[in-house]
Amino acid sequence: MESYKISSKAQAIPDLQVVCAQMECTKENPKYEEIKALFYRFFREVCEKARPQAVYGCGSVPAVYATQQLPTGTEVLYLFTTVGDEISQWSSEQIAAGNYLEGLLIDAMADSCLFSYTESVMLHIRDYCRQRKEGIVQRLEAPTDVPIELLKEAHACTNAGQMIGIELTSGYMLKPLKSMCQIFELTDNTECFKVEHDCTRCGNKKCALRQVAMASIIIRKTKEASFEASKAERAEEYIETCIEVKKGENLLDVLREHGYMAQSVCGGNGTCKKCQVEIEGVGKRLACETTIEGSIVVEVEEPETNFAILAADAHIQLAGENAYRVSKKLIEADGELAVAVDIGTTTLAFSLVNLSTGKVINAYTRLNHQCAYGADVISRMQASNEGQAQVLQKSIQEDLCIGIGELLKKHCLEETAISRMVISANTTMGHLLLGYSCETLGVHPFTPVSIATLECNGAQLLGKEVYANCKVTLLPGISAFVGADIVSGMYQCAFTSKERPSLLIDLGTNGEMAIGTKDRLLVTSAAAGPAFEGGNITYGIGSVAGAICGVHIEKNKAEAAKEEYKVELKTIANAKPCGICGTGVLEAIARLLEQGVIDETGYMAEAYFEKGFPLAKKADGEVIFLTQKDVREIQLAKSAVRAGLETLLLRYGVTYDELENVYLAGGFGHFLDVETAVRIGMLPKELKEKTVSIGNASLNGAIRYLLETDSRQQCEQIVSNAEEISLARDVAFQDLYMEHMMFESE
Repeated sequence: MESYKISSKAQAIPDLQVVCAQMECTKENPKYEEIKALFYRFFREVCEKARPQAVYGCGSVPAVYATQQLPTGTEVLYLFTTVGDEISQWSSEQIAAGNYLEGLLIDAMADSCLFSYTESVMLHIRDYCRQRKEGIVQRLEAPTDVPIELLKEAHACTNAGQMIGIELTSGYMLKPLKSMCQIFELTDNTECFKVEHDCTRCGNKKCALRQVAMASIIIRKTKEASFEASKAERAEEYIETCIEVKKGENLLDVLREHGYMAQSVCGGNGTCKKCQVEIEGVGKRLACETTIEGSIVVEVEEPETNFAILAADAHIQLAGENAYRVSKKLIEADGELAVAVDIGTTTLAFSLVNLSTGKVINAYTRLNHQCAYGADVISRMQASNEGQAQVLQKSIQEDLCIGIGELLKKHCLEETAISRMVISANTTMGHLLLGYSCETLGVHPFTPVSIATLECNGAQLLGKEVYANCKVTLLPGISAFVGADIVSGMYQCAFTSKERPSLLIDLGTNGEMAIGTKDRLLVTSAAAGPAFEGGNITYGIGSVAGAICGVHIEKNKAEAAKEEYKVELKTIANAKPCGICGTGVLEAIARLLEQGVIDETGYMAEAYFEKGFPLAKKADGEVIFLTQKDVREIQLAKSAVRAGLETLLLRYGVTYDELENVYLAGGFGHFLDVETAVRIGMLPKELKEKTVSIGNASLNGAIRYLLETDSRQQCEQIVSNAEEISLARDVAFQDLYMEHMMFESE
């Protein structure tokens, strides 16, 4: 196939503005004048050392490299340009001699030469297309728009190696370094000539040369108690904010960047459907799948103030007469105040404690705003490893500072009133708070940076100097997936003094478990996923006002009844139904099992298989269904929990009868009806009478840590006595997991 060579040294001219942009040097920068002087000093020599050449040719896309955007046989034009090696060699010599600024400047000037030369070549390309009676519909980038392997086809088609000496390495790098390949899609429309790079489609958002038109977004955030109001009534409850963003930006990314908590259970992959927003004049859209192409008005709901999050256990009297009762001697303190915090993957819980009396005098809960980056720890790890570590750290720091502020506000106290703080968190949340790398957390052998007890001051941890005199303790963890929250829970349940084995099950975003006595402990973590907290459920939501949390279903006995089944619901705060939370999903499944709508295999009756079973209507008339997909999600989650606890008992060497107590911890565990858990087979019926809900054991353990003199010793004893069982490698777990996928028969 014929290719054409172009030589035009005169057009390879560096541009000061482009060079300064690449070096991130604005006119306000103290180095600007020095860089400007060096630019003009090197200008002539850079131009002399530039050896600009280009080669281009046409071809069609082979099937092996075809994509949906670029089908097999699509006519394209390939273009290679280069300015040679001499400028790059000169840049390397300067850096080797210690002249770093000069070397970097010359390198940027070489890039600018390549850009200007490539732009001038477009005149030749236009003439060539006119001769062929063709136009160019778009410029394509590898690997953003086309497979990077297409460069091999381009290199062969143009014969760039022999024509202008450009080599293509096995890693698809071009030599000389200051070279580029461009691919253009051809069209029969001779009037079309779109050869410009489209920055809105480029993933390199940090590019110094990025040029994107701006758009205005008005974000309307609904205020508290919006669930029971009609849309017309809510219009008066908006808080509006106007921000300027670049066209082509992803709406979910923009909302995250500006502090709006658009829930994204799947981490922005478009699968959970939870980041839905209302765009004026357009309707409902998923934020993660919305590209900003112009000015829009977006309505977002942040139902945080309506969330029912479990704080201190019921026996702790908030501002009451009874002190927090512990078996050990209280730490001596004269009216000092301290804060206990439980950092969960989904929620945060705070308690304000008087150290001298042992009383919890205030409590506060809020959502963990990191939820915008995914519902589970794996999603958070991935986000951290993909460059969001600082954003995630700042998010949790802000949540903690706001939480502490809310605790103190009621009592008109300043932040300086806090002398101590104890934080209990799972391992991933601890790493994100401390700014630790998550690179090794989510890959075998799952190695944390550190999970030892950590003591520091509040200013170091939260980035606010006002907490400089506050002593902070982060409780120790056991492994990557069994963290300080479980250690705190075992401490609260007094595992360090147990003679007979007991079982602790913490049901939240992760299913973590521990079994043992004061001498020996086994722990594990079952990948239950976010289904128990409404994640991955079609109409699932968290524990907000209006979330269906209780379900009763029976045959409709009325002769003239339109519906076969009568459904009675309970919602959080008795608000109008707006979705279904984890306990509601489990109760609905249990009731449908009793009615025969769902069989033991999890298969829904044919009448409900496609759309699901209707439970209620939202305020806007939309029907809330329990779907076949939801049933499968719960089967996977409940089977993981059941198989995990039975594997733990098997490896510890005890039977159901030998267990003294079964403690059900966590927000989900607190509200879960044990009868329902047994009915669906998540818990064995043999443990029904031994199972007791203990609420937020992680937070209560942190409170206890504040009040007892030997708390650190006890927690570290738990860690040293604990051995982790890896369920992923356990053959028994795999067998039990499949066995318990079925629902229990009556």
